[in-house]
Amino acid sequence: MKTLFGLFDDHKTAKQAVESLEKAGLGAKHVTLLTKTDKAELDTLKKSLNDSDVDFYVDSVVKDGASLLVIDSDDAQLAKVAGILHKHGSVDVESRAKTHAETHGKKEVLRDYKESDYVLPVVEESLEVGKREVERGKVRVYNRITEKQVEEKVGLRDETIHVERRTVNRPVKPGEDLFKERSFEVREVDEEAVVSKVARIVEEVVVSKETVEKIQTIKDTVRRSDVEIEEVKAHRTFTEYDKDFHGYFDKELVKSGHKYDDYLPAFKFGYSLATSEHTHKHGWAELEAGAKKTWEEKNPGTWATFKNAIHHAFEEAHA
Repeated sequence: MKTLFGLFDDHKTAKQAVESLEKAGLGAKHVTLLTKTDKAELDTLKKSLNDSDVDFYVDSVVKDGASLLVIDSDDAQLAKVAGILHKHGSVDVESRAKTHAETHGKKEVLRDYKESDYVLPVVEESLEVGKREVERGKVRVYNRITEKQVEEKVGLRDETIHVERRTVNRPVKPGEDLFKERSFEVREVDEEAVVSKVARIVEEVVVSKETVEKIQTIKDTVRRSDVEIEEVKAHRTFTEYDKDFHGYFDKELVKSGHKYDDYLPAFKFGYSLATSEHTHKHGWAELEAGAKKTWEEKNPGTWATFKNAIHHAFEEAHA
């Protein structure tokens, strides 16, 4: 497992990044969100992480009030985690380190990462007029030291010397001299466990970049000026409708008690509605309310009397 850091100025944004990481498959035990209230956890982090940069991250949390994401990720998910942190706007630590000298009077010197070090640049190409590379972010990967209790069973030999006296009653053999001083030794040997630790390299992490060419379709909106041609028909003059208006009067209005000359202003008003530049495109239903208002302003209380004549003149000239 490798440990990645994501520094956020906004705590709400940091929590959104946690949700995205969990949706991407990182369980809650692999993602830790720390703030300046988590003093014990921050102290533990400084002790367990074998890297000088951790002081900068902890200071950013304690002094600046930032939120720190600590993510334990396997190698296969490093690039995905980096993309999620960048998407949610994690702080550019190199730029932030430069401002610490102004805000806290402390010059931060972060580790100098080289191309061969554990840095994963996230690069994508975007099409404008040409093609260019844009660095979207980078990942800092750290070795984190952890401890665990282990047990091993070993068989040990334990020797114990027993001395006992036995009563016997047998004669001494002829010639056997037992009245001489003599001694012998018996060694008691035990086995004890000897513990040693041997460090072995069990795995190597190789971080590499894969560049993929992609085709991107650019969509934009362009404007074009077109010329619309509207054919405006030539209207007959009002005089040319005189015969028609007389015929309508004789058929529909002669019994109204008014003379033709009384209806002449109404015929002219309807004709003007049908031929005016501002109203000739509209039908009677759209114009009736406005026509009534205009007519009543000059001829109060007469709309009901002259409406049919106005309507007839409008339809004839509008056709």
